[in-house]
Amino acid sequence: MSVDIGTCAVATVATASTGIIERPAVSPAGVLAYVNIRELEPGSLTPVGSISVFVVDGRDLTNGEDVFPVPPRWLGPDKLLYCADGAVRIRDLPHPEPELVARRALPALQRGPGRVPGDLPA
Repeated sequence: MSVDIGTCAVATVATASTGIIERPAVSPAGVLAYVNIRELEPGSLTPVGSISVFVVDGRDLTNGEDVFPVPPRWLGPDKLLYCADGAVRIRDLPHPEPELVARRALPALQRGPGRVPGDLPA
């Protein structure tokens, strides 16, 4: 739903025939992207064992990908960053296949100036 803060008018911006809509993101041009979690267990809001689909502008963008319910990020007018199948992906909307960004992320740790044994003040 969308609420106009000036008039308090409420409008439906997306509907799902099954499941729930998760983590919507609106592009600067007003295009809506979200994760639709389908085939939930009756009475459950837990997506375990469900099917998740990435939806952009009312159309299913993914097929067979396990899309994580985290907010997608618009990187441009037709480019999205999202997570699926254990990886970070970028999808350029004119192209059907996603670009794999990272399969695994490892934090870069830098050690600052450290102490050596015995240098603590008494």
